[in-house]
Amino acid sequence: MSTKQDRSREDEIQDLLDSAAVGGYEEMGSEDSPKLKQPAPLKKPGLDSPGAQNKANTNALLLSFVLMVVVGLGNKIFQVLQLIPMYNYPLFVNLLTTFVYMPLSFAYILPMMRWGTLITKEATEIPKYKFAVMGLLDSLAGIMQTLSVNFLANGSLVILLSQAAIPVSMVISRWLLKTKYRTSQFVGAAIVAVGLVIVLLPSFLHSSDKTGSHPVLWAMVMILSCVPMCLSSVYKEKALGEVEIDAVYLNGWVAVFQFLAAIPVKESFFHSRKSSSTINNISITHAYLI
Repeated sequence: MSTKQDRSREDEIQDLLDSAAVGGYEEMGSEDSPKLKQPAPLKKPGLDSPGAQNKANTNALLLSFVLMVVVGLGNKIFQVLQLIPMYNYPLFVNLLTTFVYMPLSFAYILPMMRWGTLITKEATEIPKYKFAVMGLLDSLAGIMQTLSVNFLANGSLVILLSQAAIPVSMVISRWLLKTKYRTSQFVGAAIVAVGLVIVLLPSFLHSSDKTGSHPVLWAMVMILSCVPMCLSSVYKEKALGEVEIDAVYLNGWVAVFQFLAAIPVKESFFHSRKSSSTINNISITHAYLI
């Protein structure tokens, strides 16, 4: 009997030692059988880890920034190039570029509203007069910028002058949205403003321009075009609020009202130039007869 008891005690001690040796392992087995433990799977660092996720976000942000710079620069360059052969028709170019947005946008909007889910019902219930206000402001900014680019005909100067949107947007958002900015942001806006003054300073000394007018005039028009552009951005933020709206749906409806607002300006400009040309022809004919 003592031998069997000693063996049972030895077995119990051995089981305890085995359990201690594999401590921290997952238990396996039935309720009646002794529970063994299996090593837990080790987690390898991958895309789900915070470090890898932060690195992926940083790379995506850097790529988006580079693409934004390239696309924005290309947009300004082609804006200057397209107006060289269309120098006498700047408002027609503005009207045409606005019109192109509509079929391209609604080629996406109509199928998405019928079969897709990205354009929500909440977005479609936004009153259209809000899009009309945005379109009117964008149309005014587009007309001013097109005329400025046409008569300045200087791509580098156009790109520099468009940076006036930074201090202008800060002033408007501070006034209407009560946005707070850090001191470093104010310093950056001041540097942009000083840079614009330095760029425009030589223009005051040279009045030669193919339109016969001082280039500072169109430079100021270019800078002032940032006002309706920034007002449109601020109005979008206030009017839409927290509504999730598809960007193409927004741009499509804004383009419709922007196009409609640009038509009267283009027609009035055309008739004014036609009347001026008629008066000049009459004056030349009268002088020839005399």
